[in-house]
Amino acid sequence: MPSIAQNMSVDKVEALNSIVTLNIGQCPMCDLVQLHDATVVPYYKDVIRSSEVSDEMMDFRKDQFSKFANYNYLKTSAYCEFGCGNGEYLGIMKDVIPDSIGIEHSKQALENCKAKNLKVIEGFVQNGVSGLGENSINAFGIFNFLEHLPDPKKYLRSMRKYLTKHAVGIIEVPNFDIMIEGGVFSDFSTEHLCYFTKSTLKKVLELSGYDVTKIEPIWHNHILSATVSLSKTIDWKKFDTKLFLIKKEIHTILDDINSGGIVVWGAGHQSLATISQLGLIERVDYIVDSSDRKIGKYAPGSGIKINDPDVLLKDSSVKLLLIMASSYSEEVSNIVLYKYEFINNVYIIDGSKCIKIK
Repeated sequence: MPSIAQNMSVDKVEALNSIVTLNIGQCPMCDLVQLHDATVVPYYKDVIRSSEVSDEMMDFRKDQFSKFANYNYLKTSAYCEFGCGNGEYLGIMKDVIPDSIGIEHSKQALENCKAKNLKVIEGFVQNGVSGLGENSINAFGIFNFLEHLPDPKKYLRSMRKYLTKHAVGIIEVPNFDIMIEGGVFSDFSTEHLCYFTKSTLKKVLELSGYDVTKIEPIWHNHILSATVSLSKTIDWKKFDTKLFLIKKEIHTILDDINSGGIVVWGAGHQSLATISQLGLIERVDYIVDSSDRKIGKYAPGSGIKINDPDVLLKDSSVKLLLIMASSYSEEVSNIVLYKYEFINNVYIIDGSKCIKIK
């Protein structure tokens, strides 16, 4: 195969010698098809494309970018194209989203962009981009660049710090599905280190911290276009809020009972955690559990003695039973209502809920 597809030689002999053998392999773990032991072309950080010569492609991009901006309400947002080349697509996006900027490694491409009055910054995301603020970009695009990179996950992850948590983007790569279906041998290249199917593109995006809204073939099926957003982070405050509310509720119940006579049924990990987190260590007399492996031992974290449930039959001082048996709580409550019906106050603590049984 030709050893390069860009920066062609003016010397015929040199051109004749620009030939290599490509070894193609598929990862047995993630299914991604990649060049094996490839020598990375020296210009892989530069975006080089000739799509500007196609009026059809330019018209397609105008329509695509307009729909993208309108659907996501992005016209007043900050947009960035990572790897903008000579600004072929950045110029179109600027007409749709005025606050558009491009990141490009090639100095010549940067000069070409500036000649078109496009806002650009020199850099390569994995090395950090001076001049691009963290959490500053609401929308972004990568067009037929990801497949050139030795470590696409690292590149995608490096981008994240520049994106706001609500950022949306378009990420496009050549469609390897169509190569497989048609046995297209001519699309293998030293410049393309990775060959993405719908499935493997989705995997690499998700592993890099992005949620995939959709992936579809476009441009005569030759391109896979993915619409993405940043993966949603967990609302950790929810845990604190739920803990505060149930702690307040359960201590109100306990305060209505004179000291002593409080027993917990269940010595599983959720019960042990609940006792500690709700501040019940000093208020619980003992724990009961049906497991022989736990009876007679002491609960970690609280040091409370774990007894056989039949202890309840001999203990007339029990005033309140808190069932914390996770998915077995309903079964335990039925046993309590049948066998230990003399206990007047019974509650189930299920996750962040406190349910009165009697």
